[in-house]
Amino acid sequence: MLIQLPLVDPNFRIEAEKDYLPIVFLLEFPLVIAANPGVPFRDLKGLIARARANPGRLNFAIQQGTVSHYFVELFRQTAGIELTLVPYRSSAASLPDLVGGQIELAISNVTVKSMVEAGKLVALAVSSRERWAPFPNLPTLTEAGMPMVDTSWYTLVTGAGTPKDVVDKVRQAFSESLKLPAIEKMFVAAGLIGHPDMTPQEITERRIWEPVIRKAGIRLH
Repeated sequence: MLIQLPLVDPNFRIEAEKDYLPIVFLLEFPLVIAANPGVPFRDLKGLIARARANPGRLNFAIQQGTVSHYFVELFRQTAGIELTLVPYRSSAASLPDLVGGQIELAISNVTVKSMVEAGKLVALAVSSRERWAPFPNLPTLTEAGMPMVDTSWYTLVTGAGTPKDVVDKVRQAFSESLKLPAIEKMFVAAGLIGHPDMTPQEITERRIWEPVIRKAGIRLH
C-alpha cells in the first residue's frame, strides 16, 4: 500500500522510494478469482469472452482503494474488457452476495477454499507466479493466458538513512527465522508464501501501478 497510496491520496505525504528503506521481503499471499457457480464459464478464457460479448454486464466485487481494486483494474485493462465494479467494505462482506448470485465475481484469498470445495463458488485462476499450494490444480493467470502477476505482500522496512550494517544484520536475522520449519509450516497452513532469500523489490512496482491507477482515475479523496 505504500506504493499505491501516494498515487490515490493527495493527502498522503509519504514517498516510499525516498522515506523508507526495504530490509527483507517477508511473505506474500496470492489472490484467487472466484465466481458464482451460475456463471456460464469455468475458466479465465470464458470470463474474458463473456465480458467482451457483454460489456459492463459482469459485476466484480472490490474494496475501494485496496489491493482488490487495483488488481481488478489491472486485470480489466490488461484483458481489454469492461466490468462493473461493486464496492464492499471487505472481501468477507462480498462473499454472501457472491454465493447468492447478486454479483458474479470477486477477488479473495485462501478463505474461499472450503466454499470452492463445497461447490458454492468456482475458482478460476490464482494471481501468483507459480501454482499455489491451497489450489494446486488451479492455473495461474499467466498459465490461463493473462500475462500478469499480482500478489499481496508484507515487507519489513526502516527509515531512509539507516546504516547498512544495521540493515544487513536485521535482514539476516529475519531471513534465518523465515527458514525455520515451524514458521514455514505456519505459512503453508495460512496460504502464505515465504521468501527468506529474496531482496525486496516492491518500490519498483510504482512503474506498474501508476499508469493503471491514472488510467482508472482512482482517488480516495
